[in-house]
Amino acid sequence: MEASVRNLVAKKVLNCCCGAFSDKWFDVSKRCGKQAEELKVEWGQPILPEMIDARLKTGQFDALTLVHNETSTGVMNPLPEIAQVMKKYPDVMFVVDCVSSMTAVKIDTDALGIDVLLAGVQKAWAMPPGLAVFAVSERALKKPRRISGRGYYFDSSRVQGEP
Repeated sequence: MEASVRNLVAKKVLNCCCGAFSDKWFDVSKRCGKQAEELKVEWGQPILPEMIDARLKTGQFDALTLVHNETSTGVMNPLPEIAQVMKKYPDVMFVVDCVSSMTAVKIDTDALGIDVLLAGVQKAWAMPPGLAVFAVSERALKKPRRISGRGYYFDSSRVQGEP
């Protein structure tokens, strides 16, 4: 979560909040010193594509975070429909937490246009906790070069062998 926020947010991030884990992403964004805004719904309700579209139309955001399956409430957000909306905003990075859905449901990262898909193995993978897995798009690998405040450990340009 922190790595994606540090490496992909230059302007402002829209954090979709519908439970404890998605609320955490909003907290992470603020603690990383990023401008962040919540798209908040009542716990137990999904984030709807039209809600995202209305916020992104403002042009304020360069990243959006979404928890695909919000474990704390059991809500699975409509990822394919949200991905369709995201295609209208090619300058907005699409970051998806799939901790409790990766391996449990099919998620075609490239077809959906997801820039960062992240998960831990402790839920849907049914493995002991402690391992994070992620997929990163080409455009998400290039964006950090233009972002300040990436930190040290989470600076993806360093992982790519850049100074």
